[in-house]
Amino acid sequence: MLALPENQQLIYKQYSVAFMNLGHAYYEKGSALVATDKQAAAQNFAKAIENLKTAKLNTRFFPTIRYDEAVHDTYYYTALSYHKLYLITKKPTVLNDANLAWREYFDFFPKKLEGVTAFEQSREAGQKYWDQIKNQQ
Repeated sequence: MLALPENQQLIYKQYSVAFMNLGHAYYEKGSALVATDKQAAAQNFAKAIENLKTAKLNTRFFPTIRYDEAVHDTYYYTALSYHKLYLITKKPTVLNDANLAWREYFDFFPKKLEGVTAFEQSREAGQKYWDQIKNQQ
């Protein structure tokens, strides 16, 4: 019953923010494991990307009141997850995905968040990461 396309849309609507939060959590877990278990870290970054991709496809279901913050976090943690996954794997395809993810992050940075210190700091950090990726290509 839940596999029906019309029910999948209901699931995405109800849990779109949950996918974003799960992606963020997997990113944080991967980051915590980088120094001790690169394989587990890579798996967590891959899970983060999977959840964040689902969230990105369903941003239309994000709550209006925190829409810009949710969109920001979705794109930001997607780019960070690809970036850190590349640093572990050194795979050219992941490098290309990281570059694309950073480009999307900057293209879709919500105007409403420009000038907000916490988000501007994320944007500045993202620019440093993206510059690092561009220098690898």
